Amino acid sequence: MRRLYFTADVDRDVNVQVPGKTAAGSLDRGSGDSPRFSSSDRGLGILLDVLDDVGMKGTLFFEGRTAETIDSARAAGHCIGLHGYDHEDLAQLDDETLRDVLLASMCSVSDRVGRPICFRAPYMSSDERVVRAVCDVTGIRKDSSFYTDIGGSTSPYAIGRMLEFPVPKARDSSGKVIAAYLWPMHEGKRKPSDYVEMAAGIDGDLVLADHSWHMAETREGGPMGPEWERKNAAAVAEVLEGIIDLGFRPAAIGRFRCRRTSCRTSREASQSPRRGMFPGLRSARRTGPPRRHISCPAPCRCPRSGRPARS
Repeated sequence: MRRLYFTADVDRDVNVQVPGKTAAGSLDRGSGDSPRFSSSDRGLGILLDVLDDVGMKGTLFFEGRTAETIDSARAAGHCIGLHGYDHEDLAQLDDETLRDVLLASMCSVSDRVGRPICFRAPYMSSDERVVRAVCDVTGIRKDSSFYTDIGGSTSPYAIGRMLEFPVPKARDSSGKVIAAYLWPMHEGKRKPSDYVEMAAGIDGDLVLADHSWHMAETREGGPMGPEWERKNAAAVAEVLEGIIDLGFRPAAIGRFRCRRTSCRTSREASQSPRRGMFPGLRSARRTGPPRRHISCPAPCRCPRSGRPARS
């Protein structure tokens, strides 16, 4: 049975890297590049309505700052993940800053939405050092921060202690590369049928990705009006329903269960001395220390507030 994992990055509106700063800003619409969150707030509501209409749960990767700013509690019931704190390029941070960012985001999202059980790096910018840090600092063991090569396996695979859910790339009927991120559709560069055709050619699982803000704003066109929002929401529903009609089963990354052994949350793993979360899964590009008992750093303390995270 092929699985469909619908994921969304819940982050600041039209995020852009700001020269000389670690934190990302928002595309300047005439009032500077300070972060904006109104489209992400509105877009999250639209996206949750779409998922409810289709009848599936999503995997929502929350940026810490966005979780603090928008009405994020309504996402409870979906699979919750981390997406940095200020949409930092984690692969460019030194070890100490990387740890602080992961702690801050873990505490913020835990306090406002629920304890995260999966991770996606901002900009999909990650490497084995970032993967190890996510494991060590947060206890998270499921990640979706890498693309697959065209024609490569789309099924989850192990990177050290992390189970990776890759976002696939393919070629459309004209030979152009298409990735399973829906933003080109929101920008008018792709049709819903392009993603359904892509899914039809995939033998394994499919991780489909989107942005919350892209449900209410485009990078090139600015904020959408009500009619455009309705058409945009209908297009996402068309993609999801079309892929489900191909025989894919809706699933959430944090609720994945390995076919050879139970895949447990970090909290469940911390209560057992059993070694290795995924025995039998052969590691791809395995690095770092040998697998060992997985401990969960609970309660973590936010370096900004000093408050313990809510479990």
